[in-house]
Amino acid sequence: MTYWNDKLSVWKKTYPCKILPPAKEEQFRKAYFLEDYAKDLCAFYKHCNGISYEWFSILPLEDSSHIKTTWDSINVANNPSKTRFLDGDRELLHHFLVFAELDANRCAVMDKKEGSIWYEENGELHQTNLSLEEFIDSVLKEVNEL
Repeated sequence: MTYWNDKLSVWKKTYPCKILPPAKEEQFRKAYFLEDYAKDLCAFYKHCNGISYEWFSILPLEDSSHIKTTWDSINVANNPSKTRFLDGDRELLHHFLVFAELDANRCAVMDKKEGSIWYEENGELHQTNLSLEEFIDSVLKEVNEL
C-alpha cells in the first residue's frame, strides 16, 4: 500500500509537480471503463487523482466537487464526442485508454487487451515496454530536462 505513496513522495521532492488528493469511490464508479487491464492505474488513483508537471499530466478521474481541477479528465479524454486526442477515432478509443496528456494534442494510452503503454508522436502511436511507474518517471525526467 505504501509503494505508490513512496513514489509520489519521491516525485514531489524531485520535481515541482502538482499531485491531486486520492480519488474517491464515487469517481471510480463513474470511471467504470477502468477494468482489469488498468490495475496499476487504479492503484495509482487510490493514492492520487492525477499528477501534472508543465506540459505532462496523468489525467484525473472526474470529480464534480472539484471540477476546476478535474475538468480535463480521463472520462472526457475517452469520450469520442468530447476528446481532443486520437482525432476522436472511435476504433482507436475502443482499443486504447487515453490516460495521460503529453502536451495539448498528444497523449499516452494503455492497450485495453495487453495493458501495454503507448505514446503518440508525429500522429502515430508507439509502444513502450515501460510499466506505469517507469513511464511516469521517464516523462517527469524529460520535462525536467527541457
